[in-house]
Amino acid sequence: MVDFSLIVCFGRLLPRIDFEHYMLLVEGISLLLLESISADELDAAENYLHMFVHEFETLYGVEFMTYNVHLLQHISSSVRAGTTVVLFKFYV
Repeated sequence: MVDFSLIVCFGRLLPRIDFEHYMLLVEGISLLLLESISADELDAAENYLHMFVHEFETLYGVEFMTYNVHLLQHISSSVRAGTTVVLFKFYV
């Protein structure tokens, strides 16, 4: 579950570009955590997470591109295959 108070705090503290980048992650994971997800929502979540990972290296540098960041690109594929995101939530 997303702590929406963090979104408000981050919106005030982070530079706009970093906040917008963070929101890609929040949107993607929030959609994947829905009890029931439509094909369109799954596609949107996948797009948000792919954009997050793609922009991550540019914003923060390749040295911070960890395996966990890379794995975000594959979570939506696992959801398509029937795996729940709760299984991933403790790892990422």
